[in-house]
Amino acid sequence: MKLASLKEGGRDGTLIVVSRDLSRAVKASGIAATLQAALDDWNTLAPRLNALSEDLNEGRADGAFALPLVERIDRDQAALADERVPEGRTAGDRLGPGVEHAGADLCFLRPVRDQPPAVGGHRPTVLALDDDRGLVGGGDVVALARIVHEGFGAEDLGELGGGPLLGEPSAHACKSSIVRTMDDAPPPPAPLDPSASGRLTRDAAQAMLQRGGELLASGDFADARRFFYRVVGFDDPAITAAALLGLGEAHYRLDAEAEAVSAWTAVLELPENPSTYAAWRNVAAARVRDGDLNGAITAYREADRRAPAEDKAEIAGRLGWLNKETGNTRASQRYFSRSRGDARRVTATLVVIAVTSVISLTALLSQDGQQIYDLLQLDKPAVAAGEYWRLWSVTLLHGDLLHLGFNMYALYLAGTVVERWYGSIRFLLFYLACAAAGSVAAPAGTGSAGAIEELQ
Repeated sequence: MKLASLKEGGRDGTLIVVSRDLSRAVKASGIAATLQAALDDWNTLAPRLNALSEDLNEGRADGAFALPLVERIDRDQAALADERVPEGRTAGDRLGPGVEHAGADLCFLRPVRDQPPAVGGHRPTVLALDDDRGLVGGGDVVALARIVHEGFGAEDLGELGGGPLLGEPSAHACKSSIVRTMDDAPPPPAPLDPSASGRLTRDAAQAMLQRGGELLASGDFADARRFFYRVVGFDDPAITAAALLGLGEAHYRLDAEAEAVSAWTAVLELPENPSTYAAWRNVAAARVRDGDLNGAITAYREADRRAPAEDKAEIAGRLGWLNKETGNTRASQRYFSRSRGDARRVTATLVVIAVTSVISLTALLSQDGQQIYDLLQLDKPAVAAGEYWRLWSVTLLHGDLLHLGFNMYALYLAGTVVERWYGSIRFLLFYLACAAAGSVAAPAGTGSAGAIEELQ
């Protein structure tokens, strides 16, 4: 069975079945419109195509037509200057002693043994017929260079259109104008042209963004600006924002400060996207350069909300300087503290103070407070009997609210410094060691004063 595509009915042509001797063909559109459609459902359609092929070879197929398709061309239209070409290598005798053709760019296909002349591909193939001196026009029947079934034999590898019908990749120069043969390299990508008009695809927009970034990094700011400007207006806000961010950077490098700020501000008018953080930072820096310190503080605060962890210390330092310049000393101290890593957080010192306060207040104020005192207070005979937890549990109890308040304030002052210097784990170890030492040296009673005094 031989299949081919007839150049009619659309881009993919019309599926036809070709006889074994390549002399006749019949349209298979009642089975599959195109060869691709046949391949997509091959297991179902192959038996019907085989039956149609058998009918064609036995002369029973309706609508069969002769091959090759002959297009008569006047001799003065076929060639500007006659050129005699000697008869080439062929075992057939259908050609005369010479062929008149239109120049060296023509591809001549010789008949193979007793087969009729083959039909050319996409190049202007012509072939003289010795019976009527007509010319065979190329391109009416085009074969697809594709194996559609493993069952084809060697006799099925006949030539049609300058290449195999359904066999191995062609060794001839003439190839199909519809389907690229499998041994052809893919076409190179089209060069990026920022001056071209029309709607951009996502891939083209991203490619232009990448090219603009490369030009920006290499110092070609004017060319980078052209690529970024071409992408502005793309229907994806994230891509448009990235283009505006790059456009603003290119403007800034070209000393066009106002245009740069306008581009960065346009990013802020779009929905939240990955470029928003960088745009806020650029706007804040521009406002500092313009002397608008309050506007810069606002912009840096917006940037701080979106900043990654590694950038927060730097932004806090800038906010501290800006607040100091505007006279807000308290805010500047707070931001400088954050820039040094002193931002408020849950520390081990605060946890110890919270736990101690809860237990002490419960023991002081609840009706069952005496039971808590009996369980946790320092009792030397009980410690000697093995209740060693009392060496530390005594720090959770206090005699009255004033005792609790003073001890917790002293713990906050001393513990914060020790924890900052040595870390949370070492602070806790120091506190527990000091509590045990204070309990050993103290008489029976309550309070954390011993541990705090040792810390100090």
